[in-house]
Amino acid sequence: MAPETEEGAKEEQSSLTASPSKLPKLDGAKLTPQQMKEALGTCGRLDELRARLLRVNQCGEKLRQFREKNLSGSHSPKLLSPRKADTGLQLEKFTTLEIQLPASPKKTPIKTPIKSPLKPPAFERYQHLVGKPSDEFALPFKYRLVKEVFRCVDTVVSILHNRQELITYSKLKPAVQQMLSRTFSEQYLGQIRSVFPLAYFFKQESIKNGISTGTAGGGKSSYQLTIKANLDYKPSTAQKNLSKMFESSPAPQMTKTHFRKMDSIVMVERRNIFHNLLIDQVKEYHDQFLQSLDPPISSAGMNIKRWHPEFPLEDVPEVEAAALPQPPHVDKLDTARDVLEKTQSLLSVNPRMEQAVIDAAAKVPHKPETAPAPPPETPVQPANVCAALKGISSSLLEKVRAREAAKRAKEMTRSSKENKELEMLSRLPEMARIIRNTFVTEKKAALTWEMVVVKIAASNSSMIGSSEVDRHLHLLVEVVPGWCTIHKVRSGVFLKINKGRELSSVEDELNRVIKERQ
Repeated sequence: MAPETEEGAKEEQSSLTASPSKLPKLDGAKLTPQQMKEALGTCGRLDELRARLLRVNQCGEKLRQFREKNLSGSHSPKLLSPRKADTGLQLEKFTTLEIQLPASPKKTPIKTPIKSPLKPPAFERYQHLVGKPSDEFALPFKYRLVKEVFRCVDTVVSILHNRQELITYSKLKPAVQQMLSRTFSEQYLGQIRSVFPLAYFFKQESIKNGISTGTAGGGKSSYQLTIKANLDYKPSTAQKNLSKMFESSPAPQMTKTHFRKMDSIVMVERRNIFHNLLIDQVKEYHDQFLQSLDPPISSAGMNIKRWHPEFPLEDVPEVEAAALPQPPHVDKLDTARDVLEKTQSLLSVNPRMEQAVIDAAAKVPHKPETAPAPPPETPVQPANVCAALKGISSSLLEKVRAREAAKRAKEMTRSSKENKELEMLSRLPEMARIIRNTFVTEKKAALTWEMVVVKIAASNSSMIGSSEVDRHLHLLVEVVPGWCTIHKVRSGVFLKINKGRELSSVEDELNRVIKERQ
């Protein structure tokens, strides 16, 4: 039906355009709409023209209805994709979307591994933290230098040991000097061996200087001092002489299967052991100094935690250097007499050569043997007697000296924590007076904790902060119970004192506690 209507509309339009002679003839000039209307009114076939125009309008209306019917029909229109609109590809309209996803694999439960029973316990794994270096004792400069040398040597030895390289003195010296910024010699190695004999193995080994060491006779060989790290440095028993046992035992052969690296734990533990061994050496000189006092102080059974105030720490002798292995002795023939004595049996075959060597040896003079000079005798100095003490009885001087010796001995056994607590106790009498005056001035039964802290920090003679004042107040409540109490309520923390107790009794009790702890 649609093609017929389209063809009918085309025929009507062609018939109208094809017969221009049937229309009334008009002038060549452009006609106005009024003139066109008058011209059409005088035309004799006006009714036929109207009928044809009506048919054209009807065909256009039918065409529009046909297109609307096709768009709203059963066949869905094809939709253009926004990306493929230019190419002309069309997608059909869809109501559902089906997506195929691969099936997820089944998750197999992973079993947590059971803890190995071979794992060492914590007290063995953290054994290196037990032997911490002592912070109470100060070392003299000479001993601090030896300690720093050991740290540098142990660092370089650990690097070369982990590379499984042969450690020689010629290889160790430049690296240690670069770290130490000081000249390094074998004397430091002897001091290290004297303090910590179980740290290293020292040995003289023949090493070839040639380039190709694999071939026999590739170069000359010379003896060099080699150092090997001893990782079994912990003493097994305290009753045995470990240094003698160390010197008699040969150096263990390192194999790849039994190789053990020097990690940070081993290095820190070795440094702590070396530090404590240096402290033990200084303690020996300290004990000798205590015995030389008048009256002497016996350190047996005393847990000494600091040096005596009069102990000359910097005058302690240097660490003695232990003997290092030396290269084997090789006889050197310097003169003809030495050659004659060495080759007496060989020259007997050739009498002429033997006579020539005897004549040359006769011309060499004998060296006179010099006896060692005796050491100079040190004159005995008389004891220094203070002129200000003349006229005082010896019994009184002995009592004063005994009291001073007992005081010094008690100071040596006091730790840094106890010294700090004693220093805090010495400030408490002044703080107690400030607290009493603050309560009298404010005329209140209880004051806030913050207010008391601010008052004490502002009025105290020593410069201390708020946190330090808090510790002093807690110590005051602990030392003098009943006079100063803390009350915690919902609105805050308050401090209250017993106004019925005299301030002098509080100060006397504080002074008594200070004397007891001194």
